[in-house]
Amino acid sequence: MPLTNPEIYRTRVKTLKDTLPAILDDYVKYYVLHNTDTSSAEYESAYNRVVSNLATLNSNLSVVTNDVEKGIEDINSLLNDNDIQIEKTKNQDLKRKLGIVENEQSGSIEMIHDFKNMYNLQYLNNFAMLGGLVAILTLLFRPIKTSVVPV
Repeated sequence: MPLTNPEIYRTRVKTLKDTLPAILDDYVKYYVLHNTDTSSAEYESAYNRVVSNLATLNSNLSVVTNDVEKGIEDINSLLNDNDIQIEKTKNQDLKRKLGIVENEQSGSIEMIHDFKNMYNLQYLNNFAMLGGLVAILTLLFRPIKTSVVPV
């Protein structure tokens, strides 16, 4: 759905706006002449022609109005589609950050990753506990050296 340049609408409305005063002047002139001399076929045909021109102008204005409204609907549709895509992208990023999985394969990959993290944490905890145990045993069984001062 290609978007129409707003300048095209402005040009069409300006054309209608420029022709309106001339048609209205003719309408006033032939309305008065037609009503003063109702038997004249010339005034009646001129009056009918001006009324037809006014109706054409009105229909052209309605077409422009409908085209503008259709353009607005197209733009709104594009913006809504764009907003939906942005929200989907944000949602996927947030799901990834929170660890929410989309399907079974990514769920199993997430579980493997979680178990690796748990294993590494337990591995480090075991080494820290071993180091602490060695330090405590060294302090307990280390002979206490007291310095004897001769008297």
